[in-house]
Amino acid sequence: MGIYKRMIGFNAENGALMTIIRTKEIFAESLRSAVYSKIFSSDNVRIGRKSKIRGVKYISLGANFRAGDDFWIEAISAYGGQTHKPQIAIGNNVIFMNRVHIAAVNDIKIADDVLIGSNVLITDHFHGKPGFDEPQAKGTHPALRNLNSRGGVAIGERVWIGDGVCIMPGVSIGVGAIIGANAVVTKSVESGAVVAGNPARVISR
Repeated sequence: MGIYKRMIGFNAENGALMTIIRTKEIFAESLRSAVYSKIFSSDNVRIGRKSKIRGVKYISLGANFRAGDDFWIEAISAYGGQTHKPQIAIGNNVIFMNRVHIAAVNDIKIADDVLIGSNVLITDHFHGKPGFDEPQAKGTHPALRNLNSRGGVAIGERVWIGDGVCIMPGVSIGVGAIIGANAVVTKSVESGAVVAGNPARVISR
């Protein structure tokens, strides 16, 4: 009955053609949710269209996980002759908006009740080691360099990450912190802090 009432309201605001389109979308979303919930052995997993998932056996998703369209999550166990032992663990009631990319060769943990905006990158590694003094960086295409991790990433409960943010390797973000839009987070953030900028700096506690 709840869905029926919502669709009546949607029809009143948007018209019959848009209601038909939305009804088809709801059916497709429900089917994807059933499939992804089965794949990840979790409840009510919703992942949007045109998403890419690599390394399912190394990824755990909590209940009520939601990701928008173009979601890209990869736990990379092998690359260019290297082998890795990646782990990605995401808690309950976590929401990602569109075009979030999570990439791990080491360890990424996201706790419960986290909200992440669109166009966000969370990674625990680099293509090669930072700095042009590394021999491999000279004369080697970046895509062919070894993947090197400076450490895992940990994001605490009730963190809010704005649009366009980059979370870099070795970073921990404390409980309840807020990361402003387009920030590049290269250092750990304490609980309750608000950070912004490139590189991210504390603007409020």
